[in-house]
Amino acid sequence: MNKLILFISLVLSSLALSAQASKTAQQIKWTVVAKKTGANTAEVYFKATLAPTWHIWSQDAGDDMLIPPTFTFKDKDIVVNGKAREIGKKISKAEEGFKNKLNYYEGTVVFVQKVKVGKQKSIIGSINYQICDPKRCLPPTDYEFNAVFK
Repeated sequence: MNKLILFISLVLSSLALSAQASKTAQQIKWTVVAKKTGANTAEVYFKATLAPTWHIWSQDAGDDMLIPPTFTFKDKDIVVNGKAREIGKKISKAEEGFKNKLNYYEGTVVFVQKVKVGKQKSIIGSINYQICDPKRCLPPTDYEFNAVFK
């Protein structure tokens, strides 16, 4: 009997996580493009397009409790060159319960990361991010990408 209850609990938990991932996917669309800028340099463009009322945090979100997007590259030969540049209309707003203004983007934002590369034909990695609407934030999510150089 205990095994049956455990099994049912695991199935329900799995369904809840799957539904949450589906909810996140409906609220944001990622487009990732890698462009060579030199023999050993490139820029990776991470474009986030959000559904109305949803926002994604800036890399400088304004509070340590918030989860800004981070970009991870699978190939250890890829070396990140500085912090990603943000292109979009940043919103800075004071919110109740926070000491500093919070920084985020609605609609569309592009994060541009400069990297040093070797002979890779593509860049594989993931984006860890959190999105929110005026009532709630969804749990942090990973988006896996494979961007072929253009």
